[in-house]
Amino acid sequence: MKDLKNKYNRDGFVIVENFLSAEEVQQILKQFDRLIFQKLNQKKLRVTPDLFENLKIQFSENLDDYLASLRSFSRIEALNRILNNEKVYEYARQIGIEFPTVPTSPVVHLISDSLKIPGGYFGQGVHQDWTSMQGSLNSLGVWIALTDVSENCFPVEVIPKSHLGGIAEGEVKADYFEINPKCYREEDFVPVKMKKGTAMFFSSFLIHRTGLNNMKGFRVGVSYRFDDGAEETFVKRGYPTVYKRTVERKLLETGFPKNEQVLEQFMEKENT
Repeated sequence: MKDLKNKYNRDGFVIVENFLSAEEVQQILKQFDRLIFQKLNQKKLRVTPDLFENLKIQFSENLDDYLASLRSFSRIEALNRILNNEKVYEYARQIGIEFPTVPTSPVVHLISDSLKIPGGYFGQGVHQDWTSMQGSLNSLGVWIALTDVSENCFPVEVIPKSHLGGIAEGEVKADYFEINPKCYREEDFVPVKMKKGTAMFFSSFLIHRTGLNNMKGFRVGVSYRFDDGAEETFVKRGYPTVYKRTVERKLLETGFPKNEQVLEQFMEKENT
């Protein structure tokens, strides 16, 4: 583990192969597919045994359903159970997080040239995660591949050792803080190839982006973030976070639920 920390401190990131087992990855993907399958089946649309194919069907048939399914991915039981286990926290501690705190929920990163949303998310440009955290100085992220990620299939591209320069100059965009091109050279970016189940732990100051040039295929990953509740400046600043919780308390759908629908949930259903 000492070599792991030394490499992390030197390069700003470290790769851990087989971080999730094939079974754990399959559990997560299976629950993703269930969300898609249920909507396709409800609409009496064609379904297949393949997650990617089912996503493409839903994408082409009903973009609103597709987006709703994607937003639900980060809330599934398997993903949260697997990420909230001692192994994840232990690696964070070994890298240097003394008192792990979690500023936000997991984020699922799904991208494909066949699933490009008009005007929507399609990877991110050059950025650091610090501006979307602003917590402890040693804050880190973990990015876990749920499918194989080759250098031609939308890999995360990093600039090793860039974390040592602190905050880079840039400007706020719609979804991220884009770093000024004068702060890096194109030839400095290195694509991170990952087999499914592989994890990359990285500093929130590491400069990185989604590889988008001449990319094809289907890539799914999930990221998780940690602050250090024991880091001196984090304590002094009052444990700040840029994340805000909002709750819409007005009914999303007028007339729903009806009383009989609620009652039905507590009635024993006959097996058919």
